[in-house]
Parts: sequence; structure tokens; C-alpha cells
Amino acid sequence: QLPAEVATDLDLDRTVNALAGTFGYRGAIGDILRALCTDPVVIAYRQDVLADLLDFPDLAEALADVLPKLQELANFAFAARPGQSSLYEVVWRVGQLEAYVEVVEGLNSMFAEVGRRVRAVGLIALRDRAATIAADKTYQQLAAELPALIKQVRGIASITIGVNLDEQLRPVEATLIAVHD
Repeated sequence: QLPAEVATDLDLDRTVNALAGTFGYRGAIGDILRALCTDPVVIAYRQDVLADLLDFPDLAEALADVLPKLQELANFAFAARPGQSSLYEVVWRVGQLEAYVEVVEGLNSMFAEVGRRVRAVGLIALRDRAATIAADKTYQQLAAELPALIKQVRGIASITIGVNLDEQLRPVEATLIAVHD
């Protein structure tokens, strides 16, 4: 981890701001640049990825387009709360699956143009993993059935909720009675 005075001496904030101005993710970029890696293998791995991104600007641009969906997917975490309806989890999971399919499709289309020419081990592994997922029958079934499920979930116009009251007419519990499209 770089000491604050070293980061200041290197004017690291200017580099972070320049990169974040292009890609966003200011905090993550700053964290990465302040925690310098000293492992030669990791440094070479990262340099190879950077070299491919510099050699193939279309790939870099496509990756920048996929990053927000990847970040959205990374932020999906479901924690059921006591008394929470299963409808909430279904809607949450549909959004998660939609982001997953968009990431896989985005990665595959990203590599469709220059995917066979990349040399970086990291990009090759990403390309191959995305292709493996897309070729899986379960994934293909999900991708085929998801649009209808999304349409159904997004078609929910209203819900009917029943609220039970105590002796002082205060709500004590609620239950989902019906879903209306």
C-alpha cells in the first residue's frame, strides 16, 4: 500500500481522475493504483492484458461498454428479510439473471471481432469462459426463456396486500394476496 505522501508525490490523483473520467469507477481505480503489486508474474499478466487493449481499441471500447453490466451483476446479492414475500425474491432474481445474460452476451459479442487475435492469458481465459457459458444448454434455455419471464414480471401493475391489525388497530403483519397485470 502506498503511503499517502508517496501518492501525493506521484500526483496519483491526477492519474485516477484521468482514468475515472474515461471509465468511471474512481474509488476502485484509486484503490488499485495505491496498492501496487510487486509480483512479477502478476505484473506481466496485467501488462499483457493492457497491451492487447492498446492493440485492439475496439476491444477496449467494447469492454468499457460491458463493465457497467458486470458491476451491476457483482452488486446483486439477495438477503431475505423476515416476512418478506417470495415475489420480491423472484423479481430480484429475474433482474440478476437478466444482468447475467447481458454480461455473457456482451462478452461474446465483444470477442467476436478480435477474440482470436488476443494474446493475453487473462483475456483468452475470459473469452473462453464466456464462450463455454454461452454454449451450455442450461444457459441457452435460460437465455431463450428469460425474455418472456421478464415481460411477465415487468407486466405486474398492482398487488393486493392483506394487513392484519392488533387490538389497537396497529398493523402487525402483512401478506401478499394477489398479483395483477
